[in-house]
Formats: sequence, structure tokens, C-alpha cells
Amino acid sequence: MASIAVFKKVGPAALIALILLAYGCGGRTPAVVYYTLNHEASDAPRSPAAADGGPFLVGVGPVAFPQLLDRPQIVTRSGPNRIEISEFHRWGAPLREAFGGRLVEDLNALLPKCQVTLFPRRNAPPPQVRIGITVHRFDGHMGQAVFLDATWTISGPEQNAIIARRRYVLQEPATGDGYDSLVAAQSRAVTRLSRELAEALHQIQADGKW
Repeated sequence: MASIAVFKKVGPAALIALILLAYGCGGRTPAVVYYTLNHEASDAPRSPAAADGGPFLVGVGPVAFPQLLDRPQIVTRSGPNRIEISEFHRWGAPLREAFGGRLVEDLNALLPKCQVTLFPRRNAPPPQVRIGITVHRFDGHMGQAVFLDATWTISGPEQNAIIARRRYVLQEPATGDGYDSLVAAQSRAVTRLSRELAEALHQIQADGKW
């Protein structure tokens, strides 16, 4: 009878709070872990050069991502029609921005005579060529592989003057079972895309298309 009287005195709202507090004391919420794409570009080829001998200006962007992936949580696949969105493994910055920034850093390493920046960029001179990226898929299966499916275009100063276009699809194996291995594989996938873009710029220059 005494316990019933206590419950009546506490009230339903306070009682729920006490239950939740007791439940929370029995377990600890996992800490959120944040990830970023790292820089892995190497073996830089000879860079294109501007006609006046100055740095060749390359703009990267805009970078478009599907809504499914444009979120803080890391997305993985667990079956043909099933995805997993982790609340405790997140990107340290928006994935679309991290992807574009990593391309810029990789291309600057691969093309040391070029000046590669994100596009559009305020108070910056217009680039001599622009690389647009549309990402269709950039996820993977834990402990297996990462998949990158993207379409890139290289255009001249006028946005409609497309010089080259390609659909780029690759599979990059993961070397371990956890999120660290998954994100490392995603970084390698971006590096491989960067190398293809650098080679495409060389070929376009060799063909005299600028």
C-alpha cells in the first residue's frame, strides 16, 4: 500500500522519468565516431601548363550527391535491397564537400603545375577548364568492398562547352571488417578517380582541345 501511495504522489510524468533514468543507468550509449576521406595521391604525372607558362586553372565542381548519401551518417549496404545508416559512425564534414575537397587535394598533388580549386569560388578567376562530378553511388558492404559510380564532365570556360564526359564505375576492396577499413577503401576510390581525371586532362591537352 505504501508503494502505491508513493506512485500516486509522484505522478505519471515523474514516474516515467524515473523509469528512464533507471534504464539509462543500466547501459551506456556508444560514443559517436567521426571519419574523413584521407589523401592518398602519388606518382604525379607531368602537369598541363597554361599557354603563358603560368599555372593552369582547374575548377572542380559542382559535386552532386544523391540524397541517400548526402547525410552525416555513414551509409552501407547489407543486401541487394537493404541499407544500413549508422547513428554512431558519421562523417566529420558533409560527404559532398569532403569528396570535392579530396579531389582538389589529390589533383593538386597529381598536377603540380596546375592550380586546382573548388568551383564556384568567390573572388577567384574563372578556371580554364571545369570538372563537374555527379555521384550516383558511393557506399559499400562492410568487410567486402566499396563501390563508386560517378559521371564526370570536363568543360571549357563556357559551361555548355563539354570537352569530355565519362561514366566511371569501380569496386575497391576493403582490407578489414570495420568502418576504418571501409572509409580507407572509399579514400582509395577517390584517389583512383583523381588519377583518371588527371590522365583525361593530359589527353585533352595532347589532342589540342584547349
